[in-house]
Amino acid sequence: MNEFQREEELLRQGLRRREPRDGFANRVLARLDEPKRSAPVAQASWWSWIMAPAMAAVLIAVLGLGALQYQRVGRERQQRAKAEQALGQFARAMEITASKLELAQTRVFRTRGQQ
Repeated sequence: MNEFQREEELLRQGLRRREPRDGFANRVLARLDEPKRSAPVAQASWWSWIMAPAMAAVLIAVLGLGALQYQRVGRERQQRAKAEQALGQFARAMEITASKLELAQTRVFRTRGQQ
């Protein structure tokens, strides 16, 4: 018998119908006659009146700080984008300058060669 068959047999034994113990029906009927027990109702104490505004204040502070952080990150992203754009413009200006200098240098060497 493999492990799967053993587990199945244990499950069958556990789910097999059994006769209830003596007095089961009487115990069930007796519990039906008992008054229902309700869960105790929680009463608001002075502590809850203090904690509710305190928790609201903490929530407002956290949300406010989160909004400030969000704005700061947004400004940093804008500054970074502007810096990257300026860097790209600088690189393009350097390429143009280099090509113009190379052209000027070529002309200078040609004029020296003609003399």
